[in-house]
Amino acid sequence: MGNTWESRNVFSYGRNDKGQARPEVLQTLLKTSDRIVQEIDSVEYGLTDIQEYYANTGGLKKAAEKQSGKKVTASFVESFSKDTTPRNLDDLLRMEYRTKLLNPKWADAMANQGSGGAFEISQRMTALIGWGGTADFQDDWVYDQAAETYALDPEMAETQ
Repeated sequence: MGNTWESRNVFSYGRNDKGQARPEVLQTLLKTSDRIVQEIDSVEYGLTDIQEYYANTGGLKKAAEKQSGKKVTASFVESFSKDTTPRNLDDLLRMEYRTKLLNPKWADAMANQGSGGAFEISQRMTALIGWGGTADFQDDWVYDQAAETYALDPEMAETQ
C-alpha cells in the first residue's frame, strides 16, 4: 500500500516541473518523516466515513515507514473547533468506531434505512480494513464487535 501511495504521489510541480516524476525527492522526504499531521476541516466527515483519510494519510504513513525503516506516528488536528491539539490516530479511530459502527443505536438506525444504511455500514467496515492495512490499526475488540454486530447477529442479518 505504501508503494502504491508513493507511485501515485511522486510527481513534482513547480516553475520547471510540470508533473515530472521525481521519486528521489519524495523518497528523501519520506526517509526523514517521523510524524504525519492531517487536518480535519469538516464535522460532516470523520476518519471512518470516507476512503480519503486511510488511502492518503494511511498510505503516506505506510510509505514513510517503508523508506525510514521505523514507526511513523499519525496525528489529526480538527480545524473546525477552538481546540487544535493534535490527536493520536488510534485514539480517534477508537472514538469513531465506538460512536458509529459499534454504537447499537447507530447500527439499528442504519439497519432500518435499508440499502442506504447498508452502504453506510459497508463504508465504515471498509475503512476498518483500510486503517488496518495502512496504519496497522489492530484493536481486536473493534474487529470482534463489528463481526458480532453485523456478520454474526441473526437479527441484523435478517434486516439487511
